Amino acid sequence: MGKKDAQRCQLPVDQYRKNIGKQDYKRSKKDLIKSKREADLRKTSTGFQDFMLVVLAVCGVVCLIYMFFYLQMPSKT
Repeated sequence: MGKKDAQRCQLPVDQYRKNIGKQDYKRSKKDLIKSKREADLRKTSTGFQDFMLVVLAVCGVVCLIYMFFYLQMPSKT
């Protein structure tokens, strides 16, 4: 019960400072959550880049094989 009585006697300045501290904590928590979301989006967006890299690599290999067989064909003359 002594704790409740002690909190009632806070100066308005102390209450104001306490409220500002709570608001700063909420803001910093929101910023932290926002930065975590952005980091997760960056990590998951690499899947598309990896997919495109694989597709381009397969196309490159197919083109090289086609060029190899084209050069191996005998000329008609």
